[in-house]
Amino acid sequence: MAYLDFALRGVGIFGSASFFGMTLSISTITLPMLFRHKQISTRERVELWSDLYDLVTQRWVPFGLLSSAAYAVAAYTTRQDKTLPIAAAISMFSVLPLTLTLVMPYVKKLKALIKSDDKVLNIEGDSTLKTWGVLHWSRTLAAGTAAVLGLVDLVRMLMR
Repeated sequence: MAYLDFALRGVGIFGSASFFGMTLSISTITLPMLFRHKQISTRERVELWSDLYDLVTQRWVPFGLLSSAAYAVAAYTTRQDKTLPIAAAISMFSVLPLTLTLVMPYVKKLKALIKSDDKVLNIEGDSTLKTWGVLHWSRTLAAGTAAVLGLVDLVRMLMR
């Protein structure tokens, strides 16, 4: 059973830490880079963001779901204290409701702005993209919290 505990925690940590790294890089590198280049029009900026968003969600949603499931199964199967794996599973799973309630309305608005005329897009595009960026931090914090909780739990497990 110890091998299963170790493996599940490893999958959870790998998935949540990878997800954390991806969201952190978008918040601290990609989004600021889109705004740094003043020669890029608002339309181009929002279109680049849209392409990136589609690509990233296809690749990283499975990491988040797998990580959350691994933490939950670890909590269910372990004979040790379940507090940290449960907290890590909840933290990682919270990315889903955070996305649906906070982030998704801005994703839909940005996708709709791409289809609108340039006047509307130029007025609302950058501010909507900046708001999305602020709300995106909620997912970064949730995944980072899950990774830290998973690591602490793994270290605690190995110290016994």
